[in-house]
Amino acid sequence: VAGFTTLAHVCVFDNDVRRLLTDLPDHGLRALLAVSALLFEFVPGDAPSDSGQRMRLRADATERWELFVATNREVLDAEHVAAYYLADEPVWNGASAADIAAAAELVEPDTHGVATMVIEGYPALADAVFPPQVDWVGFDRYGVGDPSSDPHYLADLATLRQRAAPGQRIALVLDSQW
Repeated sequence: VAGFTTLAHVCVFDNDVRRLLTDLPDHGLRALLAVSALLFEFVPGDAPSDSGQRMRLRADATERWELFVATNREVLDAEHVAAYYLADEPVWNGASAADIAAAAELVEPDTHGVATMVIEGYPALADAVFPPQVDWVGFDRYGVGDPSSDPHYLADLATLRQRAAPGQRIALVLDSQW
């Protein structure tokens, strides 16, 4: 991806991401480090997405996060990481406001100036939760040919701006196939 972006979306499924992150700066890249799997789990339950599952903060999220930070400390800096992607579509996936806030509070002391981010699914934007510790907020809506003139996309963007706290930056997620 180095030829067309400065970010590499890196999902954390293994506790040790040092090998994945070490070479990124040599290619002009930093990680958009998706840490949701460390912090959240899916359990049976209701969610607006109708998946039959809901996202909840893991009971051992603190221990998992502390081990992750201890293991990867040398690459968890602004040289290697552009943002910690805390949760993908949390409200759409049934996460509670308390769980989203707790995840943001847990991660925030270890970010050392690196941004944190939450992206919500557009159908749940009216109920979106963006804790004040989260630096970048956004939504995803795919299949939009021209976001600058699509009335649904623009309405979602207006809703996002209303839901965002002062000082939070807007992260636009666009469909790359268009």
